[in-house]
Amino acid sequence: MQTFFSWGCEMKILLIDERPGTLDFFGETMFNYGYKTGIAKVKDEIIPMLANNQYDVILTNGDSRGIDIVNQVKSKHSSVFVICMKGSERNESGYYTGADLYLERPLRVSRLRQAIENQLYH
Repeated sequence: MQTFFSWGCEMKILLIDERPGTLDFFGETMFNYGYKTGIAKVKDEIIPMLANNQYDVILTNGDSRGIDIVNQVKSKHSSVFVICMKGSERNESGYYTGADLYLERPLRVSRLRQAIENQLYH
């Protein structure tokens, strides 16, 4: 299932999380900021979405599934800026997998937006 929120901005963000509530929240929030946003709930949705769309930013978990996703994405789409979210325990394994930025949960929307804006204007 591919879901897109769009408001005409050229920045495209792929949100990957198994929790529908998290995807809905971040999808709507990023839409309200003017980003075109795709969401993927399961791993099988990610590869076709990446094949059919050019994403600028990917937001995913820093858990083992997210780390696997980061490795796959970076091997084929090295220019994609990957942000890993992880619990508040100080395990920064996302950095060691090629993620470009690591943000702790609970994630403040203002911090996420700042990271995306930095990437947009970088």
